[in-house]
Amino acid sequence: MKKQILPNVAALPFLSAVILAACASCASGPAPERPSAVHKAAIEKNRDGAMLLERRKYDAAMNSFRAALRLSRSIDDRDGMANALLNMTRTCRATPKCAETPSLLAEAESVVSPGTPLYRETLFERARLALSSGEYALGLATANRLLDASADDKAMRGRAMNLKALLLFASGDTALARTSANAALLLNRETEIRSEEANSLRILGDIERSARNWSAAAAHCNAALEADRKLGASRYVALDLVCLGECAAATGDSKAAADFSKRAADAAEAAGITFNSP
Repeated sequence: MKKQILPNVAALPFLSAVILAACASCASGPAPERPSAVHKAAIEKNRDGAMLLERRKYDAAMNSFRAALRLSRSIDDRDGMANALLNMTRTCRATPKCAETPSLLAEAESVVSPGTPLYRETLFERARLALSSGEYALGLATANRLLDASADDKAMRGRAMNLKALLLFASGDTALARTSANAALLLNRETEIRSEEANSLRILGDIERSARNWSAAAAHCNAALEADRKLGASRYVALDLVCLGECAAATGDSKAAADFSKRAADAAEAAGITFNSP
């Protein structure tokens, strides 16, 4: 039986948090010309949390997002509340032993305005949660709802196609996963969203590794490595090097495998990341 290699869930949480912070109070209609001091403070707390999340300061990030939530609640700003709750959902997902992700997401879903960018973000998080909990049928159904809701949002469609590829891959449908990842790659190149383009390449690399198509896997992982270097995405640089090391080992190039493994370990250590390299 072939070993199935499940890729990490796509999308960098701190990038999503920054984008959502900029959307606070504007999802359901035109933003006021002069936002109130409370609105401004909530947006700043979301931005502070996003910066802390990028630095993996999870407790501090959660505190900032909780402050944003309190501010938004004080003026009954439901879009601001959804914004903060989604950021808290993502922070909890990244935090070891945090068990609040489902309840935070459910609360975000209860206040979000249908048909808005924040609504699409809740669908993305619901599908992503289904992936992590092994509920692949639910995840695929939610990803398809997200795609239907994102007809005019190419950036979200690229993310959603990556997530759908992950769900298909995890459920064992390698052929459809490859099709979805390739479609995502084309769309992410069209929109020039480089982080999602790199995610598409990494997913394709993992799919080909699982199928033992080592040459194709190495080509995808090498392209992802080049993209991640330019993005400064340290975690993903290390994972790309792990992929290349495994491909080299599988094709009998022990010297290259050892080199990639060392480089992956060095990159991970420098970035403060812990994972198992080959």
